[in-house]
Amino acid sequence: MNARTARDEAQVRQPKYVAIYQTLATEIADGVHKPGDPLPSQRELSQRFEVTLMTIRQAVGMLKDEGLVDVRQGAGTVVSQGRFQYQLGPLRSLSEDFIASGQHMRTDVLGIARVQPPARVADRLGIDGEFVVAVERLRSADAEDRGLVPIILQTSYLREEYGGRVSMNALRDRSLYQVLDEDFGIRVGRAEETIVAAVLGEREARLLGTLEGAPALLSCRLTYDVHDVPVLDDWALLGADVALSATRLAERTTIHYAMHDSGKISDAVYRPPRSGGDPAR
Repeated sequence: MNARTARDEAQVRQPKYVAIYQTLATEIADGVHKPGDPLPSQRELSQRFEVTLMTIRQAVGMLKDEGLVDVRQGAGTVVSQGRFQYQLGPLRSLSEDFIASGQHMRTDVLGIARVQPPARVADRLGIDGEFVVAVERLRSADAEDRGLVPIILQTSYLREEYGGRVSMNALRDRSLYQVLDEDFGIRVGRAEETIVAAVLGEREARLLGTLEGAPALLSCRLTYDVHDVPVLDDWALLGADVALSATRLAERTTIHYAMHDSGKISDAVYRPPRSGGDPAR
């Protein structure tokens, strides 16, 4: 059996609703149906694909499960906001990665405080008994059909000799990487980042506009300067609208963040660090 025959037979065996789902998903990705636009009615789709309404409902259900469409009262089935994606390529701040992908980001600085770091943060920064400066920021992205949506709650711990000079005004429209470089001449050289599953506490869930106990992703990024001294420890909670995806090519693998509907995440969780204690596992 040649490859073409095998592919044709596989398509014949494929349920009709799956084939319809794939066709509509491709059309959405190609911009035939744009974010906020209604899909053709189920009756129109039934006539187009020459199948029953039940088959169309199954296909539309798959689109909804994938977060590609929303079913709205009085508006029918509407194409969801396109996913927010950015590439983890060159070393950039979290917000710069989103902005580089063409997304509008707003940063609200919730507070800056001199604190005793959690033991894990102190260990990562290589300090003992010293204070650090904690900067908490809420990042929101423009979702078009929903306006600005809070998607990242970020706590950044800086060595006191650097963080003590950082102001809230300086961070309103610049990243910490930019402030360290432009204001203090501290150039970042590399970063190590780990992303794990997490659950949201009451405060975190409220700020991210979801329910306590909701799943999230926790990005733990330790940044070093050009002399390989750790200067910044970032703990960023990414809400359920954000997901990771990877593009795998023969010569490289590129990782992206993307806007995504909530999905089930492992029960093996971490919580973000708080001053005065270890982050709970």
